[in-house]
Amino acid sequence: MKVTQFLNVKKSDKIAEISITGDIGYNSFADTYEEYKQNTSETKAAELNALKDLNVSVINLTIESLGGDLSHALAIYSMLKNSGATINTFYRGQMLPLLLL
Repeated sequence: MKVTQFLNVKKSDKIAEISITGDIGYNSFADTYEEYKQNTSETKAAELNALKDLNVSVINLTIESLGGDLSHALAIYSMLKNSGATINTFYRGQMLPLLLL
């Protein structure tokens, strides 16, 4: 199975580097159907299943997202937790500017 462009994966030895970018869940502002469902739990499940062949013991996960659908996020979390690998999570994002009145 082909891993999509939205799940960026690098592997060295027994460590996989995964980067998930964009809103979690369906993207209603997407230009294409692939972008519309890029970060859904169904898409990520297919991608993570494709990664089983990598035989890694550590997954370093970088997430760059301002949020999204909680049910998809929890499903992705469960899939990662059940992978059997040690998961190191890094969040890269921006804080929303505070409006001062």
